[in-house]
Amino acid sequence: MPASKPRGSSGWGRRTPGVINISVFLHILFVIIAFGLTTGVGVVMAAVGRSADPRAIRIAVKAGLPMSMAGGVLLLLAAIFGFGAAGTLGISMNAPWLIAAYIMTLLLLLM
Repeated sequence: MPASKPRGSSGWGRRTPGVINISVFLHILFVIIAFGLTTGVGVVMAAVGRSADPRAIRIAVKAGLPMSMAGGVLLLLAAIFGFGAAGTLGISMNAPWLIAAYIMTLLLLLM
């Protein structure tokens, strides 16, 4: 009979728990910040664009473009840390929720 895991144990973190915790933390942190810097800035710029004020639009684009680019870079870092965390945790890279995440990330980077 195979040995069972202790009750309440998910099995995560059996290999170097500190590295796993750090990579998962950085992945989630970078995703949240990247989302704010890409989608959030886009929403604000759309609202400013509807104002039809050329000066406000110029200022918004000048301020928003570097933030959107930084968000794209952070999204790439989030993907790298996400792959690392998933691989370390033994999560299948073909899981349906990961495939959906790949598609959403690609769409966000292309827009």
